[in-house]
Amino acid sequence: MAKAGVTHSIPADLRRKPRGSKAGVKVKSWRADQRRRFKPSIPSVMMGNVNALANKMDELSALINRRIYRESSLFIFTETWLTCSTPDANVELPGFTSVRADRDTKACGKSKGGGLIVYVNNRWCNPGHVTVKVVLCCQDLELLAVSLRPYYLPREFSHVIVIGVYIPPRADAAAACEKIHSTTAKLQTQHPEAFIAISGDFNHATLDSTLPAFHQFVDCPTRKNRTIDLLYANVKDAYTATPHPPLGKSDHDLVHLQPQYTPLVQRQPATRRSLRIWSPEAEDALRDCFETTDWSVLQSPHGEDIEGLTHCLTDYLNFCMDVVAPARTVRCFPNNKPWVTRGVKAVLNKKKAAFRRGDKEAMKAAQREVKVCLRDAKESYRRKVEQKLQENNMREVWNGVKTITGYKAKSSSEGGTLERANELNNFFNRYLGLVLDNKLDWSKNTDHLYRKGQSRLYFLRRLRSFNICRKLLWMFYQSVVASVLFYAVVCWGGSTSKRDSSRLDKLIRRAGSVVGMKLDSLVSVAEERTLNKLLDIMDNVSHPLHTAITDQRSSFSDRLLLPRSNTNRLKNSFVPRAIKLYNSTVGCRGGSGRRKQDTTPRTVE
Repeated sequence: MAKAGVTHSIPADLRRKPRGSKAGVKVKSWRADQRRRFKPSIPSVMMGNVNALANKMDELSALINRRIYRESSLFIFTETWLTCSTPDANVELPGFTSVRADRDTKACGKSKGGGLIVYVNNRWCNPGHVTVKVVLCCQDLELLAVSLRPYYLPREFSHVIVIGVYIPPRADAAAACEKIHSTTAKLQTQHPEAFIAISGDFNHATLDSTLPAFHQFVDCPTRKNRTIDLLYANVKDAYTATPHPPLGKSDHDLVHLQPQYTPLVQRQPATRRSLRIWSPEAEDALRDCFETTDWSVLQSPHGEDIEGLTHCLTDYLNFCMDVVAPARTVRCFPNNKPWVTRGVKAVLNKKKAAFRRGDKEAMKAAQREVKVCLRDAKESYRRKVEQKLQENNMREVWNGVKTITGYKAKSSSEGGTLERANELNNFFNRYLGLVLDNKLDWSKNTDHLYRKGQSRLYFLRRLRSFNICRKLLWMFYQSVVASVLFYAVVCWGGSTSKRDSSRLDKLIRRAGSVVGMKLDSLVSVAEERTLNKLLDIMDNVSHPLHTAITDQRSSFSDRLLLPRSNTNRLKNSFVPRAIKLYNSTVGCRGGSGRRKQDTTPRTVE
């Protein structure tokens, strides 16, 4: 019998041969699952109204032992009822970083209640990568915006911005939604590639009309039979909601938002492209090849056969190019950034090699080189986009914008269902591109324009991130955004309600902040186009309204007689409104009743 520590020499033919590790496939699957648990494509969220957090910390600490709570990326709780006298140690969770926004009693006028807190899982995001962006507290709203850079995020997102919101029951819903909209728009302008999630207790307010580009995912009751705890995100099909028991004696259920988002690289297959890498040496070699070629040998066998000669010369030219600069087939992934060139990838690989060697000095030098190379690559791409804008090549510009934003048209055909047919009928049966309803109050039309303007404002923000000059941004706004907002504004510009007009004006002001200049409001554009349309009708004898308008001329002046209107709808229609504008400008034009050509170029800088 061998003693401990004594090794016997066993012949090789008698040794037991290894038969593989026990349950190797299961172990690998378990390890992969362990790695993926804390690296979701978008953060998993546990949210709810806790109605005082300090006395529920013991229960919350116990819930952390459950897997669904332990693996959540974020906890977003409202109505924490915490004050400045409550130390952070009382509300700390093991393995989580807390960010608080207690109620400001002076700003909101209330001494109790309110408060927001966001817990960030340390296994999902490093505590050093948590930054507070905005803290807001007033009578109508409490808001906390936090920027996060987790360990893993799909390439289409730069980082995550989480906005916690609490709207008191007696708050002004319109004012609260406006503050949320202004904060979100500012963050979107600063970070157009960020994933943004807005979560909280909204009570009697919603963001469906204020932020139509955002999608709401909580579809279960959160307080009795009402759904007032909501979560909005700027990505479609991002989450599925699951209700959970409330925390302590709170009257609001907790809601777990499980990520369902599929990254772009998994949704769209990689495309293959053939390319040639040309260099000055390759061009010189190709030039020498063409100069030493006896072209008569290629031409004589074909005689008058032009088609045969063309095929022969084309094959020979392709053969020479394949010899000098062989074609390479590369894969292009849908989430690749257009400015990440071959040089940028080489510098990144250089940094990776220095990291593997453990050479800190080389890694620092490579990091500086990466920073310079990325800046130069973005600057080169910016000049390319600006050149296309200056050449008025809108097709190339639009293709570039779609590349920047990761947009790709669907290649699969839709199913031929009855609902799909009705949807197509409603889309194509719009009268002159306008959305009409039975009341003719233009509310549906303005809602449609607001949604379209919001979506196209995203493209403007993406161009702004490349530091495109102000003049070209204004040109892009006029051709892409304003063309949608002001379509047929002569018809509906004077008949919209004050609420709808203010919504569109807010959108125009947001676009102005992105462009960097003050843009014309809805009223000014509508009045200018209405007046120009009236003058065109007066100059065009064949227009159907020419006789009806010229018959309204006054016999004592150049003014037009205003027709009698018995209803507000008729009063705000085109003809009475245009005549009123015409009469108000007759004196400004010296009584001539005709437009003066404005030869002064408009300054957009």
